Amino acid sequence: MASSASGLSYGPTPGRPDGSSEETPYPPTRSRIEQAEGRKRVWTAPNGMTVVLPLRILAWEDHPITGERSWTASAVVDLLGGKPWLTSLELHADDGMQEERLQNEFRWSTPREIVTHWIPEQLALGNDPLALEPPTKWWLVEGRYNLTDEFLGQVAKDYLRYGRGYAKAMASDYATTERTIRSWVQKARERGILGSSLGPGKHGSADK
Repeated sequence: MASSASGLSYGPTPGRPDGSSEETPYPPTRSRIEQAEGRKRVWTAPNGMTVVLPLRILAWEDHPITGERSWTASAVVDLLGGKPWLTSLELHADDGMQEERLQNEFRWSTPREIVTHWIPEQLALGNDPLALEPPTKWWLVEGRYNLTDEFLGQVAKDYLRYGRGYAKAMASDYATTERTIRSWVQKARERGILGSSLGPGKHGSADK
């Protein structure tokens, strides 16, 4: 398995329609939030913050070598029946979807949870969510803080996918600190979800 100059581990892209086995990097997923078209509706979060809907949550990855867009995802969350709901989801990839990654990593509820949890938290802190890069791996409190096996299983997959430098990349994905990411990885090891001798990118056991 090859490594990038930034320290991320590279692996074969799963599910390529051309059957290619070329070693391909998994770059960090980028994201942003923007106001979507449609009638503006105001939702009041449990913490008292008001959120103007509809909102569009965008995510994408660019190929680390060519710089070309590998895939994009666009989700719209709107107010229905007094609650935010996912009303639209579009996925696009010129070279074909990586079905294995979609099945293993994509959470249908993440766009809605960004609106119902992450955005109100940022507003309460005095931040403008539309000026920030939202997390692409958002889990509700029961997953993030009770550290369910399902949650730690996803943490373990991301740890191995990112390789060296995992803590910084995952901290951005999960909207938390590098120290917290390392503690989750350690917990995954303690439960046997992640092998104790298996280090980042299968290169060793040093956590960086």
